Amino acid sequence: MASYSITSTLQYWLVNHPQILNFTWTQNQTLASSPHFLILSILTYLSLTFILYHASTSTSPPSLPLIGPHILKPITAVHNLTLLLLSLGTAVDCTLSIILHLPHLRYSLCFLLTISPSGMA
Repeated sequence: MASYSITSTLQYWLVNHPQILNFTWTQNQTLASSPHFLILSILTYLSLTFILYHASTSTSPPSLPLIGPHILKPITAVHNLTLLLLSLGTAVDCTLSIILHLPHLRYSLCFLLTISPSGMA
């Protein structure tokens, strides 16, 4: 009985929630869907990586305080655990969507050309 409750709860929140079912992707209107956002994100990431790398490897006294391994290791572990849980949630969501909504499993790899990029109908 408890497994049915968990399954139905996951199915609602990951597949059948109204915001998921009614989702429509519209370029330049959907959050973070514009080419401008993509280019800005990549440039920001590369700039921060470059600045942090050169600030930590300069021969003069470091401009950034060094973070010891006793602090950095737990931060890294929490970061990796967060990414792992988000990836697990995404995998469960995709699997449930494929099982519950697709007419045939072959559509999990390639949609027909007549299907628009929108939420499940």
